[in-house]
Amino acid sequence: MLSLQEEEGKASEKEFLQTNEEDVEESKNVELLSTKNELQERFEMFRLNKVERIRNDHGLLPSKKPDERTPEFKAALRAKFIEAARKYVGVPYRKRFLKPTDPLYKSKIFLDCCGLVRQAVFDLRKEFGFILPDFNQNYQFDSLPIEVPFDELKPGDLIFYEATYYKPEEFRHQIHNMVHVEIYIGGETKEATLASRSRVGTVGIFPSYKFESKNYYNVKHHFRSLDTWLDGICKSHCPKHRWSAKKCQWLPSKLSIFTLQSPSIENSRTATEESKN
Repeated sequence: MLSLQEEEGKASEKEFLQTNEEDVEESKNVELLSTKNELQERFEMFRLNKVERIRNDHGLLPSKKPDERTPEFKAALRAKFIEAARKYVGVPYRKRFLKPTDPLYKSKIFLDCCGLVRQAVFDLRKEFGFILPDFNQNYQFDSLPIEVPFDELKPGDLIFYEATYYKPEEFRHQIHNMVHVEIYIGGETKEATLASRSRVGTVGIFPSYKFESKNYYNVKHHFRSLDTWLDGICKSHCPKHRWSAKKCQWLPSKLSIFTLQSPSIENSRTATEESKN
């Protein structure tokens, strides 16, 4: 027979194991709830982005009228564009170029050179009055027709890189051979840029737009004014490449989760974004 002390010991051990199992189960439930909440937040952001892209395709995004786009408005939007891009300093280029052991591998967002420009415009879609389509730097080049000399560049203008790939078989053919784009900011060097430059690097600020690439050579720089976008105009100005975007012709009904008539869309987006911070 077990002594009273031994019985109490067994009972305490059993109670401990039961408590431990309950803690483990509770921990699993919390983890599942966290994953569920994260999935719900991601779906809500997807839904809101989809609604705004439908609006964009049908010309329904709110936009300033031409006479409201004063020089002061456009100067302020230039500054906002740079700050919007600056927020992404430290964001990695693309997941497939990282190893699973890399701390940035699980990043929630990845931005290549044209993706950084596209994201900054998206963040300011109300002010610009449009969302850039999912084309790369070649479309961005064609949609900014005003070429300026380097000494007339303003912060926020874009620098495009025309070049030849060392190994063209490893890269997608680029219209106009535009292989890269950076945002000019000037800075102390008068040549500084904000960009996503390296496949294994992150968005950063660089002292000069001039650099040697391991992937391409024979670089020619094209300096393009941001003014066309600041005027609320986003279309191809190249007679050879009209860039026929796949626009959504579908208009969702009132009962659709993608309805355009919900008055709480902007509130929902704000709440979703705040919950992530």
